[in-house]
Amino acid sequence: MRHRIAVVWVLIAGVLAAAAASAGPDEQKARAEELATRRLVEKRVSIDCTDCALVDAMALLAVRSRVNIAVDGHARVEGKSARYAKVTLKLKNVMLLEAIRQACEQTGLRFAVVKRVVYISDEEGVRRASTPWASVFLTDEITQPDRKVKRQLEETIVSFQFNEQPVMEAIDFLQTLGNLNIIPDRRSFPKDKATITLKLMNVPLETAVTMLCEPLRLRFAVRDGVVWISDDEGMRKAAERGHVYLLEKPTEADLKAYRHLEQTIVSFTFNEQPVMGAIDFLQTLGNLNIVPDRRSFPKDKAAITLKLMNARLETGVKLLSEQIGLRFVIREGVAWLSNEEGLRKAAERGHVYLLEKPTDADLKAYRQLEETVVSFTFNEQPVMEALDFLQTLGRTGIRPELTAFVDPKRTITLKLNYVPLRTACILLAEQFELRCVIRKGVLYLFSEKSFKELQATAKLQPR
Repeated sequence: MRHRIAVVWVLIAGVLAAAAASAGPDEQKARAEELATRRLVEKRVSIDCTDCALVDAMALLAVRSRVNIAVDGHARVEGKSARYAKVTLKLKNVMLLEAIRQACEQTGLRFAVVKRVVYISDEEGVRRASTPWASVFLTDEITQPDRKVKRQLEETIVSFQFNEQPVMEAIDFLQTLGNLNIIPDRRSFPKDKATITLKLMNVPLETAVTMLCEPLRLRFAVRDGVVWISDDEGMRKAAERGHVYLLEKPTEADLKAYRHLEQTIVSFTFNEQPVMGAIDFLQTLGNLNIVPDRRSFPKDKAAITLKLMNARLETGVKLLSEQIGLRFVIREGVAWLSNEEGLRKAAERGHVYLLEKPTDADLKAYRQLEETVVSFTFNEQPVMEALDFLQTLGRTGIRPELTAFVDPKRTITLKLNYVPLRTACILLAEQFELRCVIRKGVLYLFSEKSFKELQATAKLQPR
């Protein structure tokens, strides 16, 4: 058997050498990797163990060969973790390839060399690990921060040992070790307290993250200047939703807010932080209005766990939104968080309407809305009190349609800093699915039904 394996590798080496001269850069790189792999598994080892746990036998082989060997603890052998499958190996001066092959035969497992690490798993695990990823980047829109992270993954060399380490702690450790942001998609992670056992020596950080992901059947991708870990479905959704949206005709305030999101650098740690508290913190930290659409938020007391170091505020808001299944759009100079339906309705309703031929009083009222700058915090404020406060603050008449607020106990939670009164009124109206219309020098808040009735008798122009 030993001679047969040696002959196979000699033949492979001959084929590689014959084709090397005519190969392009990518082919040469691939063949160099194959040659390095061959040298790894050709190393000679000796081992004498009876009824050893597979993980212990592989640890011994790793030390003697100085080759990284990882056992997928989530693979099962006779209903138990593959790590504790029993093997008997009595071998002297054989190739590492032969020792691993015998261990796999005894346990019914498979192995593959992935990024110069011998990875042992079941058939499905090895198939996944051996399948090349189309790209380490999430989308074709590759930014400069993404390229920087890719270089860090390739060039940062790490060594570590995890022994039944909680996965989240392992990720946090690698994030600190590599000095880059590694963000798990919490919705795709195992609900139980998954652990990882893994020892690697002198490997690129990219290899370390790959070996951490594989046993959990997860992937990682570089996006928004961070390493994002999720399952295939999470990757697909992130590629679809991971954008900042602006309205078709953004205002100068919208463009200013977008530049602010791109240029503001933040660091923070949220650990089971209530979502609304996290949003309020980012709003203060980034000096930017971030407004959640309360109707689309989770009804339970959702919490957020997220750690970012020196990341763009845009990235922080994106990743927070994704954890609770929302998107965000810049409108009225604020970051608005909502679901698909909320974004669609905001694009339709987010205007102040005037009659086709407004009076001088109407135009004066509109200028007042645009030019009056307000700051306030409403926390479960009765909505009629909030409207009265804005009316006093802006010295502008605001008249709600009373049928829209039949319940006197209806409240509003909204925090805004230094925004036009126009923005405040639109966002308040949005929470109650109302429309803003100026008539006779007064701002009216109409229900959708009343608005359509008015449209049928008068031509309205959005501003």
